[in-house]
Amino acid sequence: MVQALQEASGFDIYRLLAAMGRTLLQRRRQCVACRHCVELRRKRVLVLDQSGARRWLIDYAAINLVGVDVAIREQPARGLGRHEVAVGDTVGSQGRAGRQRARQVIRPNDKTVTLRCDGQNWRVGYGLLHRLVDSNSCEWSMAARL
Repeated sequence: MVQALQEASGFDIYRLLAAMGRTLLQRRRQCVACRHCVELRRKRVLVLDQSGARRWLIDYAAINLVGVDVAIREQPARGLGRHEVAVGDTVGSQGRAGRQRARQVIRPNDKTVTLRCDGQNWRVGYGLLHRLVDSNSCEWSMAARL
């Protein structure tokens, strides 16, 4: 959506602004039926909480009239962090051919880590690394990893 807005002309953005204004006005009219609304203002609505003890000013756009799922879900962490690896640790990473490889940490850098496997050095981003439970060989199949 942001990319589409950056590529839109000034006229298109004005039309979108007018459409949003009409939609917010319709939502404002729908909110009149809400039993917790105390006062409708130009940009916000004054509402009571369920106990009736507190009042809140809420933007019209923040009112969820249609029951959209608004739960915030945290993304699972990927890879290892810079402070989670040390020189000499053995970590796993996926090679360019898609094979999983066990590699030894030679030097941690700011954004990457230098790894050694089969006599070669590799620079890999921390986000592409994972911990190994058992790393007896330098290469294994995906079935063995699972």
